[in-house]
Amino acid sequence: MPKQLKEEYRGKVKVRYVRFDSRYSEPWDYGVFVSRFIKGRHLRAGSWPTSKTIHTITANGVPLAAIEHDTAKLAYKGNEALKVKNWDQAIADLSEETRRYPDNEVAWMSLANAYINARNAAAAVAPTNEALKLSPETTTALYYLGLAQLNLGDKAGAMGTFERGIKADKDFYLAHYYIAYIHTQNNQPSEALQALQKAITAEPSFKAAYELAANIYQQQGDEANAQRFFEAASRRGGGGPGWSGGG
Repeated sequence: MPKQLKEEYRGKVKVRYVRFDSRYSEPWDYGVFVSRFIKGRHLRAGSWPTSKTIHTITANGVPLAAIEHDTAKLAYKGNEALKVKNWDQAIADLSEETRRYPDNEVAWMSLANAYINARNAAAAVAPTNEALKLSPETTTALYYLGLAQLNLGDKAGAMGTFERGIKADKDFYLAHYYIAYIHTQNNQPSEALQALQKAITAEPSFKAAYELAANIYQQQGDEANAQRFFEAASRRGGGGPGWSGGG
């Protein structure tokens, strides 16, 4: 909060910073969001300012900042339910949020995440497409769409989606990883290892990439490289990529 407002609002207002893409990670009544921190593709889609906006600051007709009012906090509640793996509650809260505010791309992505975790991949496809209409080529939405397609048995569709993710962000390591995974399913170990190297270059701490590479080398009878990658994996924390993701 600007220094000149501190005394006026002391004891009345609590100020928290949240990134626009993860704005429902915290509960808030009023949010002030400025255009400079919103991706260009999102702005060009015309989906911001959102329907929660109660006041917009413009210059020559162009919105520069928007003040939003979040009354029910359903998106926040849904994300909290995701954290404790209460998939049914998350789906209920996020479905209601998207019904009330269909231009909330974060809620659509979180709803897709909830459906995937609930092992309902078919239901996750529509929310990801809604999110991509609002914020085109967002890697989180593409990640959930790719996972949904993969779990529906559509390997070709998933491959195309993850390739879209890499076009949007060449360092999208999860996309590289799942491209490698699809290559292993298609019995293409060389292509898989190339994709895994890109995943590791983009995110050197990503343990699952080392483990998958080690397994491929082991299947090829290359015990030296298999051991090298197993040892590298043991020095990394965490497990595989799992199902959940950010909003």
